[in-house]
Amino acid sequence: MMPDRLTTSDALFAVRKWTDGYYGINPANRAADIERCIRLMVPGTARDFAARLGQERRLETERKESHQAVWTIQSEIVDPRDNFSVRVIGTQKLTKVVDGKPIEVTRQIEVTFKLVADSAGRTDENLRSGFRVARLEDREIGGAQ
Repeated sequence: MMPDRLTTSDALFAVRKWTDGYYGINPANRAADIERCIRLMVPGTARDFAARLGQERRLETERKESHQAVWTIQSEIVDPRDNFSVRVIGTQKLTKVVDGKPIEVTRQIEVTFKLVADSAGRTDENLRSGFRVARLEDREIGGAQ
């Protein structure tokens, strides 16, 4: 039997699943999507991410304002010098209700991931990708529309 080899396709699969779960907001699946994002992270990063969600009251705001969003990836690049670094650019088309009025916002977001090989191999927690998110940085690029 040959040893398992992690590929750039595996890395892209992991970051696609993470960005789809976090930036694509479906209220019916939101709790499961956030849980999947957290399970894809190494424990320390997951704790920091969960704390940030709590401090920003992000999930509470999403529920209160009836957020729903479509996430579309525009670009995904694996760093040719470091196959564990992936940059994703996408658009989030968000619909929310504020003061009884629907508001639509389109944001372009850049997310840079640093991945690590999961020492447990391919598991349900890492969606059988073999990767975990060790660090991520996201930022809005361009102006909101």
